[in-house]
Amino acid sequence: MTQYELRWDPEDRRKDFDQDGLPLDSETVRYELEQLVGLTIEHAKRNGDFGSDDVNNACVEAFAIHYRALFDFFFGHLRKRTSSPTPDNSRKTDVFAWDFANDWEERYLSPRPEFLVAYKEEANKKVAHITTDRRGVNQLDSDKISEWPMVDITREICDVMGKFLSLVPADKFADAELDRMKAIIDEFRQADPATESVNTSSDTGQPNTAKLHPPSGVTSSDNSDTTQLRSSLHGKTKGSSEG
Repeated sequence: MTQYELRWDPEDRRKDFDQDGLPLDSETVRYELEQLVGLTIEHAKRNGDFGSDDVNNACVEAFAIHYRALFDFFFGHLRKRTSSPTPDNSRKTDVFAWDFANDWEERYLSPRPEFLVAYKEEANKKVAHITTDRRGVNQLDSDKISEWPMVDITREICDVMGKFLSLVPADKFADAELDRMKAIIDEFRQADPATESVNTSSDTGQPNTAKLHPPSGVTSSDNSDTTQLRSSLHGKTKGSSEG
């Protein structure tokens, strides 16, 4: 397990941070969780079929951005949040879990499991920014695909969120927000087993690792790939020729 360094000295605890505004911030945290869970459940219900590649891309990319926001919220107190050292580029207006929970940094000195870090990087490099890492990814006539195990990621985030909610004093949440977040987690956990039973390999019982729909002009040798937990961004289709 990678060890991470604290971004700030716990003795400082950002004394200039506006603690009185945390109830309003809790509404934003709830929104991010709500969107992450909602997108995951909807994607699973549809088996990744939203009728068009553009709409599927919007769903997967939105999921990646909401995940990125929640990862930074939970682990933003750590200086090293990816597999390689990164500069301290946080802003004073950024809100972190340890602003709510006094001992959060003592409990979470490393994201668990490590694959959460890998998908934070995936969101950074292949969704949120135009980078050289995106060359050939999700393009026609390319086998490079950005895949997202939405259910696995959401399951881990819900586990972390559950621990977070158990540590934070109720007065730091806006009215009913604590109950709303707990209800969102419950909604996902109730849907999770059914989702897995529908979208697992009959041979292994494990979620398949595959792409969903190929871009226009590209054929797939395995149509079963369209019913998988792992979601991928589809290649560009506008202006492309058929066949």
